[in-house]
Amino acid sequence: MKSKQIWDLPTRLFHWLLVIAIIGVFISEKLNAMDLHRQFGIAIGGLLVFRLVWGIIGARHSRFTAFFPTPTRLKLYIQGKWTAEGHNPLGALAILLLLSILTIQVATGLFANDDSTFFGPLAQLINKEISDRLTHVHRFLEYLIIGWIIVHLIAISIHVWIKKHPILRPMITGGKSLSESIDKKYLGRAIALILSISIAIFVTYIMTGSWISKPQPLAITSTPNF
Repeated sequence: MKSKQIWDLPTRLFHWLLVIAIIGVFISEKLNAMDLHRQFGIAIGGLLVFRLVWGIIGARHSRFTAFFPTPTRLKLYIQGKWTAEGHNPLGALAILLLLSILTIQVATGLFANDDSTFFGPLAQLINKEISDRLTHVHRFLEYLIIGWIIVHLIAISIHVWIKKHPILRPMITGGKSLSESIDKKYLGRAIALILSISIAIFVTYIMTGSWISKPQPLAITSTPNF
């Protein structure tokens, strides 16, 4: 059996940076460190944008078309006939669900507020009523994300300890034992990687709200009479 590169380095970096950012966003929120919370949230947004672009133009097994859970693929997996490389259809469904929830979570967080000192970086672009509604969605999705993480950890434990599947090693080394040789067709995708990173950086800048003109303080035109 030869070792075939299944998960490219950008995908593995995305995975572990996302883990760190999610841990950071939860801890900072519990510590009421909202500036740090905002920075972690924006970081998650940038990572998601990168993964979206990389999932379209990236390496073979990182493309959404390679593992999208179609009804046919799901049926094969349920019947025990799934033998393809990469994510199995059920795992792919869970991944796409998480990415979708995180995307909505970041989007709502950009416009959220806490009725006190915290306002999302783009909150001033909308009125307070809409911001309050998005804040409620943002807080609700937190519980969904926690639930997904618990289910994810349980699934990993089942694969590792019961089914004896070495699913953690490929996400670190990128390799998986297969009887095929390394597919070099999608190696060296420097242009796709640079484009993905560039788009992610640009959208991350948009999410920071730094481009929004800040209201100028009112000029004092006369000396107040005390």
